Amino acid sequence: MIKFEHVTKIVKDIIVLNDISFNIEDNSILALIGGSQSGKTIITKMIAGLYDCDTGNIDLGYNKYGKENIVALVSENFEENVNMNVYEYLKFYIECYNLKIDDNNICDVIKGFDL
Repeated sequence: MIKFEHVTKIVKDIIVLNDISFNIEDNSILALIGGSQSGKTIITKMIAGLYDCDTGNIDLGYNKYGKENIVALVSENFEENVNMNVYEYLKFYIECYNLKIDDNNICDVIKGFDL
C-alpha cells in the first residue's frame, strides 16, 4: 500500500500540494483527475521516488531505492527531456534509482526495441 499523509509540496514558492492524504491499496488502479497545474505530475513523481515532500510523510511500502517493487515513471511528454536521447533518458532513470545496470544492457534494450 502507498500512503500519503498530510503531504505538502512547494515548487518555486508555489504550494502545489497542500496537506493531502490518501491511500492506494495494493493491486488497485488509480486515476488522478485534475486541471492543469493541479499537482498530478508531482504526485506521480513522488510515487516514483523522484521528488520528496516538503512536509508530511509518504510511505511507498518498500525501500524506493531497493531492487524489488520499484515504481518507475516515464513521462508521456518526452519533450520535457528534449535535450536527452533515448540512451541518456534511460541512463537518467537508472541513476535516479541507483540501479546496477551496465551500458551494454542499456544498448541491448535500445537495439531490441529498434530505438
